[in-house]
Amino acid sequence: MSVCRKQYVLCFLTLTFGLVLMTSPVSAEPDLFQKAGAAPHPQAVAKSRTVNGVKLIDNYGWLEDKTNKKVIAHLKAENTYFDKVTAPTKALRNTLYDEMRARIVEDDTTVPVKDGAYYYAWRTAKGQEYRDLVRFSAFVDGKGQGSGEVVLDVNALAKDKTYYRVAGFAATRDGSRIAWLANTTGSLKSDLMIKVVATGEMISHQINDVSDIFWSPDGRDLYVTHQDAAERSYRVDRYGIDSGEHQILAQEDDPEFSMGASLSSDRSTVLIESHATDTSEIRLMDPAHPTAPPIFLAKRRNGHLYSADVADGQVFIETDDQGLNGRIAVAPVDTPDESQWQDFIPLRKDVAITGLSLFKGHVVLSTRRDARTEIEIINRKTLERHTIRQDEAVYTISPTGNMEFETATLRFSYSSFVTPGIVYDYDMEKRSRVELKRIVVPGGFDPDQYVSERIYAIGADGTRIPISLIHRKDVTPDGTRPTFLYVYGAYGIPMSPTYSTSIISMLDRGMVYALAHVRGGGDQGREWHQGGRLATKTNTFTDTNAAAEALISAGWTRPQLLALEGRSAGGLTLGAALNLRPDLYRVAHLGVPFVDVINTMLDPTVPLTTGEYREWGNPNEPEAFRRILAYSPYDNLGAMPYPALLVTTGINDMQVRYSEPTKYVAKLRALNPDAHVIMRVNMGVGHGGASGRYKALDERAQELAYLLWMLGYRK
Repeated sequence: MSVCRKQYVLCFLTLTFGLVLMTSPVSAEPDLFQKAGAAPHPQAVAKSRTVNGVKLIDNYGWLEDKTNKKVIAHLKAENTYFDKVTAPTKALRNTLYDEMRARIVEDDTTVPVKDGAYYYAWRTAKGQEYRDLVRFSAFVDGKGQGSGEVVLDVNALAKDKTYYRVAGFAATRDGSRIAWLANTTGSLKSDLMIKVVATGEMISHQINDVSDIFWSPDGRDLYVTHQDAAERSYRVDRYGIDSGEHQILAQEDDPEFSMGASLSSDRSTVLIESHATDTSEIRLMDPAHPTAPPIFLAKRRNGHLYSADVADGQVFIETDDQGLNGRIAVAPVDTPDESQWQDFIPLRKDVAITGLSLFKGHVVLSTRRDARTEIEIINRKTLERHTIRQDEAVYTISPTGNMEFETATLRFSYSSFVTPGIVYDYDMEKRSRVELKRIVVPGGFDPDQYVSERIYAIGADGTRIPISLIHRKDVTPDGTRPTFLYVYGAYGIPMSPTYSTSIISMLDRGMVYALAHVRGGGDQGREWHQGGRLATKTNTFTDTNAAAEALISAGWTRPQLLALEGRSAGGLTLGAALNLRPDLYRVAHLGVPFVDVINTMLDPTVPLTTGEYREWGNPNEPEAFRRILAYSPYDNLGAMPYPALLVTTGINDMQVRYSEPTKYVAKLRALNPDAHVIMRVNMGVGHGGASGRYKALDERAQELAYLLWMLGYRK
């Protein structure tokens, strides 16, 4: 999948209970800001340009240069002001941190995944920030046998580093070598590392600016996806680790497209893909004959999006050529052109196909219906179909860790707002499941104390917008409940309800948590994405406000008790929604927000820009320019009473540059001198925030403490 301006919801998969007291909120203290003194106000230096006949004036463009000492001084001043404003919330922050940490099993190991000769798992230990990669030679009852061999000591690798993330890893089938991507800045680029597991010897190379890797079936070659100066994945190479061979397999020169590669499920074929938001093109290559010309599956055709996998001489194609919900076609791997495509699963109006997994005897589809995830299994010989069904009204189910082809066992994960993650092995022939691991919540956790449900808002055009809700059983819609609303709405990425320790901390204070499945995301398949991109993008913002109004009209809350949160492109959603209806909310958190849309999309040197023309539009074109300018949050800030705002960013963020939220906050304060807005700048990380689990937990506690304080909570 291509990298985009996205931010996953931080779900630490933890929980706690014991004796829980629901606390009633008190009125928020306006002097939280008064006691902090004056907020930073950077100098306004007008810079103008004319684009498509419109004069644009940016008073804070100079903040985009982080080599300027005055810029760094301003960012530090923002952090100082943030600390002053949030000082009274420190006790609440510590309480939230302790609650969330207490719900974590700190010494834990994930369910081992078989990949060739070994079973690989991630292990955490109490007090350690990072997960280490371990492996086992045997697997019984959901656990690896023995103590496990540490093959990647991430805590040692991260020692003395502000940031460290394993952005991907791959082991040879015999387990003799492991390769991983080391990210030490929080940007999009990583460095390739390779070692011999038995000796710990590092294999010398100079392969940097990498986004993805995988080994050839024989373990001799490593396939690497490279990034260009704008951090676009643009080239796939093959490296002979022992032979020293280096072959460029494919390069994408169209800046609106990115590249990626993968090994087919049956390990017979390398699939090299060029993709944009709504268009793709795949080439098939035999890894045993890497110098032979690749075979095109279907040449790119604007608006045709497809993906593929290979099993036993057949190509299975997930394609939208007959409709956005998608169908599955099959073709011979030797003659896979479109004229040979035959229906395997036809297009369905009420079911959107979102993923495809192949096994020796089965095809597994990930689907979405009414913003709910489902897994559908098809026997390749008999074509019998069945769906793995669940009892809860709101949940998330998805295949996970399926690295082996010749098996009738499907591994899948299940979670909901009230169900911590469960991992199952499912016998696709017998249609039976075995529970391998259930996230344990220290202190005891009773999911029966909570109710999750689905309600609907009505969008501006009459479309029903699903909202997933959770609250304690003793919480009723009496209009007095502080409510937390989360939204995203971009790139066709769905937001699915899963368990989170931070959500439980809110619920146990009597709050309601809501997840709005707004258009622009993939919550109901590609049609839902189409309904909130390019010319229809404003649906995302009006859907958000419609969700807020639905929560209010249903009696759950009122504007003075409503918090709103969104990250990255979700921060754009918030910024635009707040410009339209600031009166609907008491407080909002814009995390790493994409708010300076016009200026960013006009600069092709900024990472991700050209690849996202098909998501937002190319503002060099007059029509797209006018459309984006009409909603770009930074350009549409006004002199009006905004809710209290928390804005967060990381100085190394390349997906959404730190300057976007920095300029946004400066302009908002200039227009509204009395605005209650603070900004936290993490001076050592990028888009995803802190890399260590305890540091990330503390950041989340810090954010929630401010949001809850503004809703009236003190403990």
